Amino acid sequence: MEMPHCAMVGGASDVALCAGLNQLKNEHGHLNERKRALYETAGQIINGELENKREALDALRKGTESFSAQLKHHAEREENVLFTMMARYIGRENGPIAMMEYEHDEAEKYIET
Repeated sequence: MEMPHCAMVGGASDVALCAGLNQLKNEHGHLNERKRALYETAGQIINGELENKREALDALRKGTESFSAQLKHHAEREENVLFTMMARYIGRENGPIAMMEYEHDEAEKYIET
């Protein structure tokens, strides 16, 4: 995914993002909603709030696999395109990119367990 002519500086309210950056930004909300829904479903299963536990567990497993695939795809685009583009200007070893990569690594560890 190439992101030519992307604006990445300035205040959040006065900057128009290119299509690629806007897509990545918007995916965060959707991914967080899916993560929250999976968490709530897991809580309902644990608390015995769902009638058919086997069906609920199967749906949770499938939902988690789907979420994991979407998150991985999103993270790969951020790491391979966005972070690489930003690193040209601010470096990759310290600062925001290093922190975002750490967060991606941590998220991947939690999903794998």
